[in-house]
Formats: sequence, structure tokens, C-alpha cells
Amino acid sequence: MTLRLFVLAALLITTPTFAQTPSDESVNKLIQLTESEKVLEINHEVGIQAATEAIWQQALPQPKMGDQTQRNQIIDIVDEFQENVKKRIFSPSMREAELNVLRRALKQNYTQEEIDAQLQFYSTPIGRQIIAKQAVYVEQTARDLAELTQKRYAAAIEAELPQSMAKFQALNAKKSPKATTKSPKKTSPKNKQKAK
Repeated sequence: MTLRLFVLAALLITTPTFAQTPSDESVNKLIQLTESEKVLEINHEVGIQAATEAIWQQALPQPKMGDQTQRNQIIDIVDEFQENVKKRIFSPSMREAELNVLRRALKQNYTQEEIDAQLQFYSTPIGRQIIAKQAVYVEQTARDLAELTQKRYAAAIEAELPQSMAKFQALNAKKSPKATTKSPKKTSPKNKQKAK
């Protein structure tokens, strides 16, 4: 009998325990508790602003220094553009798709126990304080990182683009003569005799 209990205990100890996949309810509660939708909004705002600035810096005429009327008109056009882009991109179906991405990532990366621990922590006063600061933190870092990245991309593209364009032009120059040069028709010896 003692041997059977020993074997049973050994089996229980060595049997791998599988982590429980988080429930939909707990994942949704964590998304709500951590104000993840607010973070999505901030990321969208930063992304649109960075993209808009990059596009409009190249496309817009620079107003004369003293021409405040033209400067205001340009600002109005850019603001209208941003609002129209937002309307096209950010719909309720888009928001649901984004939340599904968050849900899937939470379920794939956390166990039920880990989700429960986060829920417990974020329900405490210190957890709520952290969540309250999260939106400001995300906005600040997202804008700063977007600006930093945009400057680095612009500098890198500016440095690399001329060489790449030269390579494309050289490649096209090599193809062009072959495509436009026609080789003369070869005549067979029989056709030469007929021509005489």
C-alpha cells in the first residue's frame, strides 16, 4: 500500500500541469481596467499626426513669413485632412478588430493566473494610480519616439536615396539599348542566291 501511494505521489509531482488559457471575461476586464482603448486612441493620434506632418511638409507651399492669412488657411486644410482620414480609418469595426488583436495577444502570452494577478494589482490604489499615469506616459513617449524615428528615417532616406536611384537608372540604362536595338535579319544562303 505504501508503495502504491509513493508511486501515485511521484506521478502527481512529475505530471506537467498545463496553464489555463485566460477566459474571455477576464481578458475583457483587463483591457477595460487598464484603459487599453485610451492607449489605442493615443497611438492613432500620434500616428496620424506624424504621417500628416511628413506628407504636408513636402506638399505644402511655405507661406511668406508675414502672411498669417495663408498660414491659417494651410492649418485649416491640414486639420480637415486629418479629420477626414480619421473618419475613413477609425470605425467601430476597426476598433473591434484592434480589441480582438489585444485579446488574442493577452490569451497567447498570459495564463489565467497571470491575468488574475494583473486584475488584482490594477484594482489596488497603486495600480489605479499607475493606470491614471499610463495615458500621459504613452502619449509623451509615443510622440517623442515618432518624432525621433521620423527624423532618423528622413536622414537615412535622404542619405541613401541618391545611390539607390543611381543604381535604378544604371539598371534601366543597361536594359534600354537591348530593347531598342534591332538586329538585322539574317538571310540564309538560299535567299542570297535568289536575291542575285
